[in-house]
Amino acid sequence: MVNWRSALALGAGAALVYSGTLLAQGERKLNDTEKKEIQAIVKIVDGPATGQPTSNDLGLQWVHSDLLKAQGNMQYVPFTVSVDTSKVSAKSLSLYWRVIAKNPPAEGGKDDKKSDKKKSYAYEDLSTIAIDSKSGPMTISRSFTVPPGAYDVVLVAKEPTGKDKNAPAKMAMIHQDVEVANLWDGEFTTSSIIVAKSIEPLRRP
Repeated sequence: MVNWRSALALGAGAALVYSGTLLAQGERKLNDTEKKEIQAIVKIVDGPATGQPTSNDLGLQWVHSDLLKAQGNMQYVPFTVSVDTSKVSAKSLSLYWRVIAKNPPAEGGKDDKKSDKKKSYAYEDLSTIAIDSKSGPMTISRSFTVPPGAYDVVLVAKEPTGKDKNAPAKMAMIHQDVEVANLWDGEFTTSSIIVAKSIEPLRRP
């Protein structure tokens, strides 16, 4: 199951389907460019063998994460990464993140074992980032919604695939361990204290 980020930390559910449909608070079909990029990125994520080093052509770095309550006993995790725009040749990047539970629940019957492998991911999403300037580090904030637990967050930043097959697009892939506490266990606890960089009014409620 894939969950779409929610500006109000309400943990709305969604599903990213590589056949060309993105569910984000309602169905949205991927355009041809997005289909091409998600297929290339999934090959990157699933490709490297265990222990094999991966590329980081774009200076992708994990900056920090926060933790808030979401609906349905879930936890909402906003996070920030950065890329070095001086290393980016294109005007945009695709950012993909996959959240994998380190201790997933045990599989049930045969039907569960035959289910699509993507369902074993706690969360995954894809976003296109515009590169406005190339003066150095640029921060990017996104989020995911998951139950409490320990997770491996896989992030891929990739330039658009060009027409020249002999000039592969620059890419970066990193892993980040994230421990998500249970804010619904009845114990006294607080969510993260988030310092806003800016406040932007909604165009509509």
